[in-house]
Amino acid sequence: MPVVPQSARLVVTYSGQGGATAANVLHFRSVGGDFDQAAGDAILGNWGIFWQQLACSDWTLDATAQWLDLSVDPPEELIAVNATIGGDGGSDALPAQVAFCLSLNAGPGRSRKGRIYIPGIGEGDVTDQSKVSGAFVTLAVDEFFDFANQCFTDAEWVPAVYSRTLGVTNVITGAGGDEVIDTQRRRVQRLA
Repeated sequence: MPVVPQSARLVVTYSGQGGATAANVLHFRSVGGDFDQAAGDAILGNWGIFWQQLACSDWTLDATAQWLDLSVDPPEELIAVNATIGGDGGSDALPAQVAFCLSLNAGPGRSRKGRIYIPGIGEGDVTDQSKVSGAFVTLAVDEFFDFANQCFTDAEWVPAVYSRTLGVTNVITGAGGDEVIDTQRRRVQRLA
């Protein structure tokens, strides 16, 4: 794995009904923070607060996550720890492969764009036309920036887009989403 200065990766995992699982690979750039246990724990806790508002109660965010220092080779690994967190939504879960896609922007060009597929959204967040509500999209975007600000405040790390092409992380400056729900084919194949 190439060395990526001032960068770290957090791999969070989730559990849903019937043995369903999902994971997100999140990247961060240091803006003064150290790669240490406290930073990993804080970022995982902040992610839990963000994700909990978007997910239904049939899904949980696992209590541990892989926290990797990408600025050294091989990467130093810690295990970030937080309480297991359940989603706040009261409606039933959609199929495990269904997700909301949060689009990330860290500047011009394809290498500065990213996506996070948010697992665990519920039926109550989706219309009969298989679209999430505009209110859900607004909540997701607003809360993502609250998450980013809290990571800066608590740990001096901020969300970033990792570019394999350039071998760098770029700080996220914009985020958005649309109302069309997305699917993750890899999740479908795992459940088959």
